[in-house]
Amino acid sequence: MKIALLLLDGFEHLEAAPFIDIFGWANVTLGIDVEVHTFGLTKMVRSSFGTIVMVDHIVHDENEYYDGDEDVTGVVNAAEKYPTVDMSQYDALAIPGGFARFGFFDAGQMPQIQKLIREYNISPHYLIAICTASIVVAQTGMLKSRHATSYNHEDGRYLKQLAQMGVDVVTDKQMVWDGNILTTAGPSTAVPAAFALLEKLTDMDTVKKLREYMGYA
Repeated sequence: MKIALLLLDGFEHLEAAPFIDIFGWANVTLGIDVEVHTFGLTKMVRSSFGTIVMVDHIVHDENEYYDGDEDVTGVVNAAEKYPTVDMSQYDALAIPGGFARFGFFDAGQMPQIQKLIREYNISPHYLIAICTASIVVAQTGMLKSRHATSYNHEDGRYLKQLAQMGVDVVTDKQMVWDGNILTTAGPSTAVPAAFALLEKLTDMDTVKKLREYMGYA
């Protein structure tokens, strides 16, 4: 089992960490064969509040070039330095939300990010968008005429954006499943969303055992 965790510039740690910890605990305490791999536009990604994270894989455009480092002289083609990853091997793609002021939506609108999300949305894979990440997913057109939610404060401005993109907005639920896509309404939903994904990929008994081990029982 493999989980892809997409960390865009300005992402929130609180919305990313549950996927690392819950699936990590599932591996260590229950012996479930699972790996969580992180993805970003660059090798080093800065979160909303300044912490820098080094990701496992770079989501690159084959026409982009990156400056060389101590191992490479000059410039190299991104596809050569960071080979393309076969996304079909991942059972789920989770996207934590973030803040506009820290570049989250600018990163989410990058063509290679939009392409990755569009191409990944193939059943039986699961796509999880926490909080404002549903805006990024909606910009691909994938949520049109589907049920979804987003961060539901600030006068509902994110919900209004979803509606403008043709989404059937749900306002009375914190987590909304529509087929293989889960969208959520805020940072507090990241832990239950990670458990919900674990249940989809295993079963309720596994989730119950893990919740007990982690003190969520």
